[in-house]
Amino acid sequence: ASVSHVGMAMLGLASLNTQGVQGALFLIVSLGLTSTAMLLVAGFVHQRLGETDVAALGGIAKRAPALGLFCFVACLGAIALPGTSGFPGEFLVLLGAFAQYGWIATIAVLTVILTAAYMLVFFERSFHGRVTSPVVDAMADLRPREAAAALVIGTAIIVIGFFPGLVLDVSSGSVDVLVERLDAGADAVTGAGG
Repeated sequence: ASVSHVGMAMLGLASLNTQGVQGALFLIVSLGLTSTAMLLVAGFVHQRLGETDVAALGGIAKRAPALGLFCFVACLGAIALPGTSGFPGEFLVLLGAFAQYGWIATIAVLTVILTAAYMLVFFERSFHGRVTSPVVDAMADLRPREAAAALVIGTAIIVIGFFPGLVLDVSSGSVDVLVERLDAGADAVTGAGG
């Protein structure tokens, strides 16, 4: 998911319009949250099971429901479900990309669908699949400090999904100036400004 989000952010930057650049910045913030969440999930699982191979896992949510919920929120953010941090950024990038490069944005939509598919398959197999290891049967859920970290990150993924202005309002002035300067530079190079 991280690679596709970086690609999507690059598409937003390449659109050279306000929506695309704003979306790219928003995606980078979301990527920071969702990547941190997924790395924490991997660390929590490895610490408990000594394993992070999805094929060797299964049924984790049955034994560790708080960890399962945290991973679920991280996955939803990574697939840009509306109401999570990934959605406003991807939506703005796609708006900017469609305005600038119609057919390329169509390809980007396909990557969004593929990302959603593999993230959901990962979650289903490792957290809701059948238990394939006796170690999972003895697995402990999140400890209080781990749960606190998960709560902060999971809440941020949801809050900025519902209130994207928290991020967009901070960056809008800088993005407007950047896009104006890029337009002026492009006009100077092509001679369209004079």
